[in-house]
Amino acid sequence: MTPPLGRRLLMAGTTSFVLTIAAILALHASSAVLAVAAVAATTVLLAWFGRSASSTEHSGLAEVNAAWALPLALVGRARFAEFLPTLVVQLATALVAGFGASALGARIGEPLLFAEPSWTHVALVTVLTGVLTAWAVLAVDGAGAEGLIAVPVVAAGSGTSIVLVIAANPAVTLGAAAAGLVPWAIAAGAAIALLAVTAAAAFAISLVAPEAADLSHSSDTTSTL
Repeated sequence: MTPPLGRRLLMAGTTSFVLTIAAILALHASSAVLAVAAVAATTVLLAWFGRSASSTEHSGLAEVNAAWALPLALVGRARFAEFLPTLVVQLATALVAGFGASALGARIGEPLLFAEPSWTHVALVTVLTGVLTAWAVLAVDGAGAEGLIAVPVVAAGSGTSIVLVIAANPAVTLGAAAAGLVPWAIAAGAAIALLAVTAAAAFAISLVAPEAADLSHSSDTTSTL
């Protein structure tokens, strides 16, 4: 049975807040490797939590990341009508976390040194991350291990600017902007582009490999029998 929308929105807000805080703190870590590992590990943990809340009609992964919700909606594992309220809740809590971290200032330490990402770099990372995100979330919602969901995060953080490790989640990206870690224009552009790329990639996957959607449905049905 699918939980009520109110409960799922609470889950969306909580997971967005937790991941935003984790990402901001990770970007204040002692090394880039540790930062990527921390964000990836937190993402995998939240994916496990979301998947455990899934039902035969709805994937709980949709409440963890708006960029996961669109591919899931395209294969019938989430509702398009619930995408906007879920996104708004995720953005609101991420911004609260970001502005809260900004208010703490130097008390959370100095951030990692990184070059401000160029628009070209942002575009390349967003396209790669979006395609990997669509593939990973459909795989995890099916029979794949939760660890696959770390692949887009690692890819996003492997470029020349470690700050883009947050680019795999649109709400967290804007939360990082609120914390002063990335310019608002770049954060907004990356967030919008990620949603567009994940939707396009998921649509392409559903055309090229329709068994991905069937696997998602069949695995959840089997788990409830």
